[in-house]
Amino acid sequence: MGEVAKLGHLFFSAVFHIERFFFLQMTRRFNKSMGMCLSCLGGAGDDVVPTPDPETRRCQLAEAAEKRQKETTYRGVKNPEAVERKKKKQEEMNKQEMTTSPSGGGLKWQVG
Repeated sequence: MGEVAKLGHLFFSAVFHIERFFFLQMTRRFNKSMGMCLSCLGGAGDDVVPTPDPETRRCQLAEAAEKRQKETTYRGVKNPEAVERKKKKQEEMNKQEMTTSPSGGGLKWQVG
């Protein structure tokens, strides 16, 4: 074999091994992220988390939904507790107005 042929063979051999290494790494990452549990693909089955029963899953989803709703409700508010107190106070005042107002609606008509 000539000198150029040897260098070419070494180059392509190195490229092949590098490509194979990256392919195996990407396969392992893909299998871990997709939850495949084949032992021949880098032991990705060790990282699999069992799926909780439907009732537990429902509770988790409900808690997550409440948390998201609370976060979006108070986005940009520095003191959410103060906002809640103010809202409750306003509701109490509205209830009090409804109970103390005369049954006629509180409107007075003037004729003449």
